[in-house]
Amino acid sequence: MRHHVLPLIAATLTLAACDAVGPASAPSKAGSSPDTQASAATPSALSAVRRATAAYHRVDEAVADGWGAVVISECVAHPELGGMGHHYVNLGLMDGELDPVQPEVLLYEPTKNGRLQLVGVEYVVPFGVVPETGPAPELFGQTFHPSAGAGGWALHAWVWRHNPAGLFADFNPTVSCDDAS
Repeated sequence: MRHHVLPLIAATLTLAACDAVGPASAPSKAGSSPDTQASAATPSALSAVRRATAAYHRVDEAVADGWGAVVISECVAHPELGGMGHHYVNLGLMDGELDPVQPEVLLYEPTKNGRLQLVGVEYVVPFGVVPETGPAPELFGQTFHPSAGAGGWALHAWVWRHNPAGLFADFNPTVSCDDAS
């Protein structure tokens, strides 16, 4: 699986910004607001994600633990919707198994001092595991959306940076790529 997923992810993740502009960028539950989205995910589940990813504020820790085999060289942002940042992918987790404390992708925003700041996570189930025509995976009471850019079903969770667009929105208007080198 790893050899088939690597080229797909490397070639298509940069398209995520274009993919997410359509209906998939809306809240994943019709009529839900950022507040109802957050309440659908229990605070204890989100706290567990934060505890599990806290060490990855240091990018070198994330790389040592397997994130970064695929890194988008460009920071992903949309001029009107905000940013996603750099995506650090852990190919070992691209197996279709959803574990809230083991996100497949870590999202980093570049800062003025040249560092990367952890702002969120992304869960991805490759289309090779669950076809685009299959039933959408769910996590935290949220339904994933198909994303050709991610090469599968995707769900963002902004656990380290407040997102006024919603906890599970694709883009975060408070995340910027202005300081990307």
